[in-house]
Amino acid sequence: MKIKSNALWWVAGVFFTIGGLGLAREDFVSGFLTLLAGLICFPLVRKSIFLKFRIKNNNFLSIGLVFVLFTIAAISTSNTKKQKATNLGFTSIEEYREAISNDAKTKEEWDKKKREIAKEKFAIELKKYEKSKAERIAKDEEEKKCRQDVQCWADRNMIQADVYCQEQIERLAKYESRWSDEFLENKFDRAEWKNKDKGIVSYVGDKIQLQNGFGSYQNHIYRCDYDTLNEQVINVSIFSGHL
Repeated sequence: MKIKSNALWWVAGVFFTIGGLGLAREDFVSGFLTLLAGLICFPLVRKSIFLKFRIKNNNFLSIGLVFVLFTIAAISTSNTKKQKATNLGFTSIEEYREAISNDAKTKEEWDKKKREIAKEKFAIELKKYEKSKAERIAKDEEEKKCRQDVQCWADRNMIQADVYCQEQIERLAKYESRWSDEFLENKFDRAEWKNKDKGIVSYVGDKIQLQNGFGSYQNHIYRCDYDTLNEQVINVSIFSGHL
């Protein structure tokens, strides 16, 4: 257990020592305090210091000293960066950090960089808008072209018509009814304009069988007038026979 504890102290010591050397370049005080915290972490150094000052070697005391030193170092680093940011003309430490992350060392460089970033973002958004606009225009043109062709327009609205018309057609059965279409097969075989200007399409099929009074089933042809613009059934009709 003691060996494991010593290993953790050594790891902490190396961590704080490397960190202290790095901080010393920007802030001597914070670097020195972090290095001191690192030295205290090393078991042999800590033991020597405590013996010199006649202090009983105590892990809790050691942890407390490291925490205090590191906290003071962190505050010193923060104050140094704030002062540096102010001297460079930045309004806040956050702005300074953002500038550094974008390779800008001064306020002037950061302002120039921000303008460049803004231009790049604008160019990207403009391309997205132009692409979206072009796609929307192309889609509108395709929609207008399809709207003139009954087969194209009927196919585009086939699924909705299938869903809405099916129940209405079944209601026309006096007794039982059953569909003879295969799974995923369309219930309508052909379509024609009922009212082109209003977008009403007449869908026609013959894949239903209705039961008669004697219990046998007969094939029937059905027609469903479907308003594609408002997505509603206008009228349904059914009569015996095949297409």
